[in-house]
Amino acid sequence: MATMLHSSIAPNACCPAACIAFCPPANPATPPPPRHTRFYGRDFDQIASDVAAAHARAEHGAAAGTAGQTSRQQKLLSLPLDPDLPGDGQFYCIPCARHFQSHNALAGHKKTKGHKKQLKLLRTVKPYTQAEAELASR
Repeated sequence: MATMLHSSIAPNACCPAACIAFCPPANPATPPPPRHTRFYGRDFDQIASDVAAAHARAEHGAAAGTAGQTSRQQKLLSLPLDPDLPGDGQFYCIPCARHFQSHNALAGHKKTKGHKKQLKLLRTVKPYTQAEAELASR
């Protein structure tokens, strides 16, 4: 492919106007690239169900709280050793769905603005349900 000067095409965001190499103009109709999902966390409704399970266990005791819980909720409350997670998986913030290296790191996290915003969001916003998602898709 032959190189072209920018005088024949409009410059776009990927290169400066003085660029000599051919760079096709950006197409505004092209959708943006997909979001990276490598570090995708848990959704708000999943976190809300985890928090509700933790509250149920705290209110009803260990024996009564595990009766109607899923395996994910039981795992959150028992916290088995996992060498692949920070702090062997022992220091977990349920509202933020994050693992921490030590108790001090978790305690410091609980004082941050992000953690407090997440707590407020969990208290005020009702999580969406599957029925709402199906209605929205119609």
